[in-house]
Amino acid sequence: MALRTAVNTSTQLEMYNYVLNDQELLVSLGISSIGDSVPSLWYYDINSSATDNGNTVIQPSSVMGNGRWLRIATPQYVGDWNQSSSSALDYIKNKPTIPAAQIQSDWNQSNSSSLDFIKNKPTITSGTVTSVTVSSSDFAISGSPVTSSGTIIANLNTSGVSAGTYSGVTVNNKGIVTAGTSQSISSPSRTINTTYQNTSSQNILGSYTVDISCTFTLLGGQQGSIYLEYADNSTFSTNLVTVQSSTNGNTGTIGITITLTQTATAAVTGVIPAGKYYRIRSNNDAGTPTFTMRNSQETKI
Repeated sequence: MALRTAVNTSTQLEMYNYVLNDQELLVSLGISSIGDSVPSLWYYDINSSATDNGNTVIQPSSVMGNGRWLRIATPQYVGDWNQSSSSALDYIKNKPTIPAAQIQSDWNQSNSSSLDFIKNKPTITSGTVTSVTVSSSDFAISGSPVTSSGTIIANLNTSGVSAGTYSGVTVNNKGIVTAGTSQSISSPSRTINTTYQNTSSQNILGSYTVDISCTFTLLGGQQGSIYLEYADNSTFSTNLVTVQSSTNGNTGTIGITITLTQTATAAVTGVIPAGKYYRIRSNNDAGTPTFTMRNSQETKI
């Protein structure tokens, strides 16, 4: 096939507007705009009826039958890694940098230019151990020092707390128990509206019962309450805390002369912190009920 002199057109898109003579060449400088792809070489075949694919076959818009632009295959070249001329067809652009081969480092290598040289090595001194000594404030040490051969024994010092079961313990910053407290139960004599102090280093769980007698007459009923309280001072003016309260009373109306006395036992229970002042306080909510201390129990916890 004899090809005729080539003509230039801007892009493959413009080739749809060209119809040349059979076997005439055309050079495209891009696909839809100049430079958007590498230049390509085409020839016109008046007998071709190949299907237009926009890539290797183009059918001009004015051609209804045969006649196609056919792309001439561009030669492929095998790239040469060692090609240094950027104008050569086998030149490889943007080659990655390949690092030097990995090798094992040599501790004894003294040549700093050698690839197996280790930089900034620590200095390792040599010597002879003549004695090993162990000392501790938490352990009883025996067998120390060892100068040739022997055994060093370390036994944990006793903490001063006897073996046993405790309701509360004190632990130092090393996790060693240094003190222990046990529960103790007592039934002390307590009086209403009297101030007491928990002088123990332990909290107290107090439980107190009081009889509240309320009389109901034609004049009306009575009501009374008791309170378990503690505070920082004996006048109960600083950080007053009401632990628990209990109330008994009666109200109503009657049409005949009658006197009714109702007695109920009220209980108050709660924890009284170590060092606090506490009391069982009564209060006349209505009338003048009678308060009688019944029982008290205190447990150090």
